[in-house]
Amino acid sequence: VASGRKIFGMSLGELVTEFINWRAEDVDAGNIIKGRLVTIKSQCRHVLNFKSESLKINELDRHSFYDYEVWRKNNFIGTQSVTVKNEQATINQIIDYAYRKGYAHFAKFEFRKTTIKKDKIGRRSVFSLEEYDKLVRFLRSYSSKKQCADEALRNERLMIRDAVLIASNSMLRVGELWQLKWSDIVAIETRYDEQENAVNLVTINVRAETCKTRTSREVVCRGGEYVERLKKRTKYTDANDYIFA
Repeated sequence: VASGRKIFGMSLGELVTEFINWRAEDVDAGNIIKGRLVTIKSQCRHVLNFKSESLKINELDRHSFYDYEVWRKNNFIGTQSVTVKNEQATINQIIDYAYRKGYAHFAKFEFRKTTIKKDKIGRRSVFSLEEYDKLVRFLRSYSSKKQCADEALRNERLMIRDAVLIASNSMLRVGELWQLKWSDIVAIETRYDEQENAVNLVTINVRAETCKTRTSREVVCRGGEYVERLKKRTKYTDANDYIFA
């Protein structure tokens, strides 16, 4: 009270806002990447959908989020258990923050036990070869002059097409892809495969600060021609310019 802080009258919405601002400081300090903060913000929106943002913190107890998994799966069809598990971890980070600040009288919520099968952990839907071929054919039409007469819009579509193709060949995460700079392109060189066909290989440096695992790595992959044609179409080609700009 002496320091002017709201304690007993603080709402869940105010707590979530303060928590997000606190985590934003971790981005500035290099502890987490911007993509992680975006995920945290998304998770917090679900928190405020489950419980009203006007709900007072002193009305919460350890079992206030006990049925969160059931609510999440019933209201957002297709939500995976591993997703809920990650969201529950963030929810407990929020209440732990509140406890350390003196806003809450407990530091952890109790949740229903969640069982995650080993074959469900980290699984992602992938394109079949037929689906990928269909996607590439569509992108060719999608970015053609016939389908897009406006030059500015077509240039944007061409960038989207090359982003998909570079991602497909490099397996970079989306956040890593968007934060690529021209200085991250180490080299583009032509090699020949076993059938003596020319292959344009590109070497990409993925910086630690853009990587989810906070570890830098070097990727060598096909698709050098996509990077080269991107550079020909853009006016942002300085070393510190973003490739997708």
